[in-house]
Amino acid sequence: MAGPGSDLPRDDERALAVAGVVHDVNQMLTVIGGRVELLRLRGTLMPGDLDAIALAARDAAAMLRRLTAGPADRGMPAAEIGPCLEAAALVHQPRGEDWSGRWSLAIEAAPQLAVAVPAQVVREVVGNLVANAVEAMAGGGRLVLRAAAAGGRVTVEVADNGPGLPADQRERIFAAGFSAHGGAGRGIGLAASRQLLAAWGGTLACVEQDAPGATFVLDLPRAGDAAGLADAVGEDRLPEPVLVVDDEPAVRDVLLEVLGAWGLRAAAVADTEAARAAWLAGRHPLVLVDQTLPGVPGLELADWLRQRPDRPAVVLMTGVDRAHALPADAAGRCDAVMAKPLDFPALRGLLARAVAAARLAAAEEGTR
Repeated sequence: MAGPGSDLPRDDERALAVAGVVHDVNQMLTVIGGRVELLRLRGTLMPGDLDAIALAARDAAAMLRRLTAGPADRGMPAAEIGPCLEAAALVHQPRGEDWSGRWSLAIEAAPQLAVAVPAQVVREVVGNLVANAVEAMAGGGRLVLRAAAAGGRVTVEVADNGPGLPADQRERIFAAGFSAHGGAGRGIGLAASRQLLAAWGGTLACVEQDAPGATFVLDLPRAGDAAGLADAVGEDRLPEPVLVVDDEPAVRDVLLEVLGAWGLRAAAVADTEAARAAWLAGRHPLVLVDQTLPGVPGLELADWLRQRPDRPAVVLMTGVDRAHALPADAAGRCDAVMAKPLDFPALRGLLARAVAAARLAAAEEGTR
């Protein structure tokens, strides 16, 4: 049986999903490689270089996780649409240029308009459309990204003033492998994008327009307005010192540096025995634990930590697909789970939520 919104047999649907991930990860790796090469050649940073590299790396990691974790993790938060459009435009802006030269860009989205689709999914689909538009407008042109609410839905338009598409191709371009320019890439990207949105209750279509060019429309389920999305984790300062438990030296080092850059005192150890000793000596209120530790799994250390009278908040880090490799009760044995590669811009918010969950659990325990 095929997935939602698909007429493909299951095997073909899976093959398309895999091909779509490969296609889009390769796009992200091209972005990363290209930006790094430009940095090497120029010897200086241009606005957006590091943001584009970091965003492309995070999105590539999320795309790869879909291969094992499935297309729809319903625990993911809603996404504010405006920043998604801005990020997709940043990552896929014309090679070696910004949007103020031969190509121009306009983004029109009401503030705090949110969709019930993960931000990475929106960026991936819009990014495919932006990349296709830039390719179609080889000598330059104008691109408009527009989002508006319509009842319980949000429509996102990606419109360019390039050569456009013949009427008989507006649906055919969503067939896997079809390409209006003779290559195979665009068909994979658009077909997989449509399939991906269907898993989240969305659609993707190419529509007729009066002016020259092509217009694609995403129709997405609306979430509550995003006024409180960024602030939902609270403004409290994270407690310190923080303890990091990971047997990989490079991971320990980068976490210590990031936590230090946030102004937090932190320590790191490599195994469960050292972690227990360090915690008993320092009573760290926040502990980051890798699941794959020498000898004793991270969840067993999490169990021990949460049984202490002044138990800390415990965040479990996992480098493998948590849906398949972690025990079914993993979420109940720690205060938060974060898959590697770590999403550092999201990490601080996740740590704050873990601390809030631990405090609530402690308060509930104290009333029993």
